[in-house]
Amino acid sequence: MIKVILVATIPHTGTWFVLNILRNNCTVNEFRELRDVEVIRNGTVLVHTHFGDGEQIFTEDSDKFTSSEALDSLFAEYPPIIPVRDPLLALLTRRNRHPNLKHFYIVNGFVTLVELVLRRSIFILPVDILKGQSYTNRYRALVKMTEFVGLEPEPNLRLYSAGWPKVNSVGAVAKETNAAYLAQDANVLRGFIPEEWDYLKANEEKLKPFLKSLGYKKLLWWG
Repeated sequence: MIKVILVATIPHTGTWFVLNILRNNCTVNEFRELRDVEVIRNGTVLVHTHFGDGEQIFTEDSDKFTSSEALDSLFAEYPPIIPVRDPLLALLTRRNRHPNLKHFYIVNGFVTLVELVLRRSIFILPVDILKGQSYTNRYRALVKMTEFVGLEPEPNLRLYSAGWPKVNSVGAVAKETNAAYLAQDANVLRGFIPEEWDYLKANEEKLKPFLKSLGYKKLLWWG
């Protein structure tokens, strides 16, 4: 018998933060990308995929992404865990890794998520909001997350709640954008991603109510 735990993510919103927590649960036997599900054996299997089509230039990685229609069907059968961050942070992190590409698909992923939460059971973990909260709030959130997919909370949740480790392979190249974000300098940040900034603003009406419902109070790109 196979039990599937589905994690679906918009890139750079906490993918490996969540996956590492779940992979360390003693009842999880395997971890697979969705494209590899045909090789799943019996047991509890952690499955991951990204929202949407991704960067088409990376044709070798196109199967890491799942269309909104396919996600809708998956979520009906396997209610997912989905981490989120401020979309602007996700855009900046992706820009740091690939400054010569455009990353509109990240905004599209959030728009898709807003549509899916209206009709599917989904657990959303606001990673950046919880970072600034108490150990108790963080621990409770991780317990709810694991229980949502039928896992027993284990001691590693306490370690994650205490440290809230940053999992980000961009490294030192993020220094400039991180400083501008901490300073809440909209002019500098828009200069890094002018087209994506405008695209994010164009979708503010769709995204703002959803993000406010998660606890975001005033994001830099809101009017």
